[in-house]
Amino acid sequence: MCITSSQEALGAKPIALSEATAKRWLSYEKSVSSIRKVFGPLIVSLEREGSERKCAKARGLVARLKKWRTVYILELLSVVMPTMSGISQLFQVNGTQFVM
Repeated sequence: MCITSSQEALGAKPIALSEATAKRWLSYEKSVSSIRKVFGPLIVSLEREGSERKCAKARGLVARLKKWRTVYILELLSVVMPTMSGISQLFQVNGTQFVM
């Protein structure tokens, strides 16, 4: 069962997950936002993958995602990332550079 089927079964609008790139805050913000929106269907899909196909990676991901720390960090990032993306874009527009 793919994540799209899980989203539809749970009555959620299908949303594609985004992969974060190494140097752009905006890509991290999009990744956090999309994971947060499909968190329930993602858990369901990974649990099914782990039980039906005996996928160790899926079982490991579910175990990590279900920890309260992971949920806490995801929620914290969903608050912080829009600000970081805005600051990053502001610096890119102005050509501002920091030298340490």
